[in-house]
Amino acid sequence: MSQRKIFESLGDQKIHYTPQLTGRKRAPSIITIDEKDYSVESDNIGAGKHGAVSVITGTNLLRKKGYLDKTNYTNIQREIFFHEKYYGSGSIVAKYFSDAKKEEVPAKEIKQRVAEEEALTYCLIRKNITGDRLYKKLEQYKSHRKRTLLLYLRTAEKLLDLHNHGIIHGDPHFNNFIVDEEDNVFVIDFGCSYTLSESATMISDEGKEAKGKAFAPERRRSLYPKNNASADVTQDTYTYGFCVASTLQKTNLLSEPNDANIHVLLSLMQSSELHRRPPLEKIIGILASAYNKTQPQTTYVPELKSEQLSTDKPTVTTCKSRIKTYAPPLICTTLSSMGLFASTHLTISGLGKVYGIVTTLCAHIPVGGWVLLLCLSVIWLGRNIYVNCISSPNSETQRPAFQFT
Repeated sequence: MSQRKIFESLGDQKIHYTPQLTGRKRAPSIITIDEKDYSVESDNIGAGKHGAVSVITGTNLLRKKGYLDKTNYTNIQREIFFHEKYYGSGSIVAKYFSDAKKEEVPAKEIKQRVAEEEALTYCLIRKNITGDRLYKKLEQYKSHRKRTLLLYLRTAEKLLDLHNHGIIHGDPHFNNFIVDEEDNVFVIDFGCSYTLSESATMISDEGKEAKGKAFAPERRRSLYPKNNASADVTQDTYTYGFCVASTLQKTNLLSEPNDANIHVLLSLMQSSELHRRPPLEKIIGILASAYNKTQPQTTYVPELKSEQLSTDKPTVTTCKSRIKTYAPPLICTTLSSMGLFASTHLTISGLGKVYGIVTTLCAHIPVGGWVLLLCLSVIWLGRNIYVNCISSPNSETQRPAFQFT
């Protein structure tokens, strides 16, 4: 079953929302669906900047509730717009309530009432997905290389699927993905999402440098207080790479020789230059290769490729740009391997007897040995540039044009 089928339309159901009463003794909030009342559990299963999420008792629905003001109005509207854009019309239902008048407010009046600074609350209702947040699931799998790689793969494919629908998620932290019992990955929380035809959603990270580092530098308001960044799909790639690197720090799963390509990719994903960040297809291909080489032997075939959508300004990835992207880290790696012995000599040169041993060894290594090492390094470098740059066909990443209204 398609994931979008799971979020089947709620629009045909008659839903009425009665928020909990104010005061010391609070009555539970009531959701009326098709003339049947359901209470909302008091224990929140998640809470964010703009609201708290709770389960509607006796249903497979969730309720997200919070205060509505000028600050979060745009985020809530984006949440509704992009959730329906991806999962289908009616996949999320919004209800608004006036605290002062104790009545439900029609959606067409919300914008004006927000502008008038009326005290309002909102309620978003969507289908519940039974599972754990991706971060929690990765913590459970921290000793299972194959399952961890599978989750990385499916998350990258989910981001690629979003991009094929003209959506840049904007906040693909691993807390914004749900993993079910079969390790299927679902994306949620579209409050920071945007399209390629508009400016990127800027992140206010003043005083929150640690949190801000998870976002592409061009989106951070502390670095660019006056300018808005242009939208680019690699802004999702940056956050995805940051989260992968963060989870890998707690494990030793990708320490095999063949995993060097993954670590090079992680470095490129978190580049401050957009053109250096690799496309998701490249990331998925390398992760799939690592997954397929892991015992027990299985085969993972990536399901998605970038769709050729109508564009305004296509970005062409040429052989020259590939070499510009991949050659520097490969050259650095080569020079590092060539200088390993020399750096060891420099590091321990002040350690008395050890210095004498190293000096003696250096004096007895024939010149031919150093020449041979240099030749092997050049061959290795040329092979990697050929595989990563020249042998890969040129591709075009075309940008869809959608407008958020």
